Amino acid sequence: MNEPTKPKSDLPPDLQAEADALLAETSVPSDQDIAPGQPAPADNDMPTGDLVGELLNLTVNGVVAPMRGSHWNMTEQECRSLGNAYGAVLDKYFPNLSMGAEVTALVVTVTVVGPRIAKDMEIAAMQNNGATAGGEPSEPTAEDAANG
Repeated sequence: MNEPTKPKSDLPPDLQAEADALLAETSVPSDQDIAPGQPAPADNDMPTGDLVGELLNLTVNGVVAPMRGSHWNMTEQECRSLGNAYGAVLDKYFPNLSMGAEVTALVVTVTVVGPRIAKDMEIAAMQNNGATAGGEPSEPTAEDAANG
């Protein structure tokens, strides 16, 4: 059987590798992998702070910084520090929170959809400024010539 082809990602290769690794760590089994009457396997045991740090890294460095500028890039240490701080808050108020699969789904969604939304915004801004998606001025239409 042929494996489905993986769609091309707009992420930098290092961030794509991190997203792929997170997805592999928390892969959800299909219904066929779980015997009837058996409980589903538990989520991974990755600490909450690590999950939040990875989410920040992929979201800020993979989506926000490319859209808003390099001044938004965060170092690994910044992501880890913020992740641990917010992880402690989540653990305090939601001590039984198990969110490995949920965070993975969110991270993958943001990394796949985010760059597309950014491109849509870029195209809309260019069109509003009288340029095409390629950055070239748009050609005048017959209506423009008539209104001249």
